[in-house]
Amino acid sequence: MSIMPGEIYGLFVKHENVFCGDLSQWKDDDDFFDSTDFVLDMEGIEIDTDDYKGVYITSAIPNSTFEDISSDEGDEPDGAFILPLKKSPTLDLIESKAAYDSIEEIVEELRESYGSYLPEDYDYKNNIVRAIYAFWG
Repeated sequence: MSIMPGEIYGLFVKHENVFCGDLSQWKDDDDFFDSTDFVLDMEGIEIDTDDYKGVYITSAIPNSTFEDISSDEGDEPDGAFILPLKKSPTLDLIESKAAYDSIEEIVEELRESYGSYLPEDYDYKNNIVRAIYAFWG
């Protein structure tokens, strides 16, 4: 095994207790919600500090109330989730168009993708993040 770098832009969810709605396909016979399978099916990540090191999570939009998280500074995002955006910014110099035209477009995409699994009043805008991390792979 070696340490692999990773990066993801998406929606930050602090704990699995936030998820709601019809999660039946991710529940076992004892009605236990398997958040790991859920997040993997969504192509997101679940931050487990046994596997993830050097985690740094910051807002991906201006004027957000999201407070940065850095495992290097003692913040422990263990048990948090990031559900991915469909598009991510690029450094491709040939393709210089922004991934999204507005923050509202991002929020709408996130609501469409994950709204049935999150509370109606979930604060999408202030939980749009960029995470940089290393993991054992």
